[in-house]
Amino acid sequence: MKKQVLRLCMVIAMSLGSNAHAQFTFSVSPGVKYNGANFGYKTGIFLPYAGIDYYGGSTKVTWTYTQFNNTTMQMEQLSDKYEFKGKVFLPTIGCRIYFLNKTNLKAFANVNTTKPIITAKFIDNGVEDPEISEYVKKFSVIGGDVGFGAEYSFAPQFSVSGEFGLRWITASFKDSYDQDVYNPNTGEYETHPSSVDASGFWSPTYSKIALNFYFGNPKVNKPTDKE
Repeated sequence: MKKQVLRLCMVIAMSLGSNAHAQFTFSVSPGVKYNGANFGYKTGIFLPYAGIDYYGGSTKVTWTYTQFNNTTMQMEQLSDKYEFKGKVFLPTIGCRIYFLNKTNLKAFANVNTTKPIITAKFIDNGVEDPEISEYVKKFSVIGGDVGFGAEYSFAPQFSVSGEFGLRWITASFKDSYDQDVYNPNTGEYETHPSSVDASGFWSPTYSKIALNFYFGNPKVNKPTDKE
């Protein structure tokens, strides 16, 4: 098995080194979804690529109220400010494998994987709560696509492609903490360990249309008829 993997790596490395049959690529998939844009390097029938998406946002809440101050013996107006900030980075790596090249139409298989990086902050009246950021770190999410598609070339360096496949997403959450439990036999609280271990799996289908741009030697995109 190790020898087979080594041979495969050598074949890919040798094909990447052949600049006469390679192009840099840029693909864009319209819509709100992950891996919407990526950069690749087409060499032969392989097109390895990488991309990153970003989602970020924040929410601010200001609560203004009136209460009686026992020190001044007067009514006074107070306000509390809460802010939540969240960011999600979605780095993706994958590869297209072209198995059919006839006239201007190509068929390919696509596989990729995405590992989201999630950060979050909760700020209470200007003071950050460190427990929120630590809580988010206990989540683990990974996903990917496996699909097939077709690509039609309108010009040597421009094409449009359609793809359909299966998307998979796994998520897990693990946490451990100490819990105080009342023991009626002793009339005292005792500390015992507790833990949470949750996981989930989703596998919806997906479809997408992409615009593909090729940079470099246009001869790579010149179709050849194969009966």
